[in-house]
Amino acid sequence: MEIIKTIRANDSSNIILVGCPRWDQDVHLPASDPISGYSNLMYSMHFYAGTHTQWLRDRTDSAMQKGLPIFVSECAGTEATGDGRSTIPNGKSGWIGWIQKD
Repeated sequence: MEIIKTIRANDSSNIILVGCPRWDQDVHLPASDPISGYSNLMYSMHFYAGTHTQWLRDRTDSAMQKGLPIFVSECAGTEATGDGRSTIPNGKSGWIGWIQKD
């Protein structure tokens, strides 16, 4: 919280990205207990299509339904290790469809 206080002392209105536990995948935790007393905070989420499947989309949807603002700050169409083939399907299924929806 000290870093948010320091940032706000220098800039009162820009968005601050706040990380989430476990490589920015446990977005359900701040959704249940978000930081209060500050405005323009967004919580970062990372996904790799070859590793993180429907469970992370569902978890993120649930966090957003609770009002948590999410910013996808890291993503790729491969495994989280960077290995493996691209797993982005054609069309609007999976991560592509999820990230493009309103």
